Amino acid sequence: MKIIKILFFVGLIFVNTASFASYDAVFNKDCSVLDKPKSVFLGKPQSKGNACTVLEEKDDWYKIVYDSDKIGWVKKSDISVSNSKNVESISNETQSYKEKLNSLLTNKGDRDSKYSQALTYRKNGEYEQALEIFQELSDYKDSKKLYVVTFKEMVRKLKPGKSFKFGNFYENELEWNIVDKNNESALLLCKYSFKDKYDGNADSTSWSSCDLRKTLNKSFYEEAFNNEQKSLIMEVQTDQTLGSKKDNTDKVFCLGQRDMDKYSFILINSILSNNEDFWLRTTINDPLDANQSKGYSYCYYYGRVKLSYQNNVKDVRPAIRVTIK
Repeated sequence: MKIIKILFFVGLIFVNTASFASYDAVFNKDCSVLDKPKSVFLGKPQSKGNACTVLEEKDDWYKIVYDSDKIGWVKKSDISVSNSKNVESISNETQSYKEKLNSLLTNKGDRDSKYSQALTYRKNGEYEQALEIFQELSDYKDSKKLYVVTFKEMVRKLKPGKSFKFGNFYENELEWNIVDKNNESALLLCKYSFKDKYDGNADSTSWSSCDLRKTLNKSFYEEAFNNEQKSLIMEVQTDQTLGSKKDNTDKVFCLGQRDMDKYSFILINSILSNNEDFWLRTTINDPLDANQSKGYSYCYYYGRVKLSYQNNVKDVRPAIRVTIK
């Protein structure tokens, strides 16, 4: 009878041990209890020894990663700290990393859901909602390609005077009005404005060499648009005086005086207000009045086009032409 009881208890211990080993293998990635290490360090070691990172703390034990990819349990008493970080701070850093990793895995399902929602928005003609999600998803599936395709679809269906969001400039979301469009492209004028001089020099200068042109085509262009948005922006030829040819090439520019004449109806009735004061790119070119022309350019001022000294500070309303082909 005693032998039977002994065998029963031995069997019970074996079953419990096997059960724990099975549980530990499933939940702790086949971790094993390590022999007492000769020298184990937390974080970057300051001397010879094996570096490890704490993954979990349980009673008197640490679950650690050692030798780059091995996982196991060691007693707290067997770990020494050889740098300024303590166990708690390293554990917190590791926990933060684990949370981020788990978040990424969880978000895969969220991204699938968002991607499907964006496709639905696009199908229903809710283009701005679709574009926002495609931009957020970025490298997920073909989101970048769909951003470009959806943008073109949206602009093709909008009428001149309508507006939409496109790009960000120093945390300001940019909104653009459609000034004109054809089957291949659309001219856009930004609702957002920033203040600047036409040129920093007091002497006369042209659009081709002014500071404002450099600002728009370098710092503004690079800051405001991501790669997909840049792929939609066309290079266009711009003139700089009333009598000149279109001999400059720009991606971002100011409207010219001829643009104000050509698109006056839509600009005055649907886009501009009467209290605006912003630069046009056109410079004066009047050989009969050299004194007046020196250092002056045209601007839109309270409902009319007039001359202004280039060194003055005025609003800048960027313009771009985007492909919708």
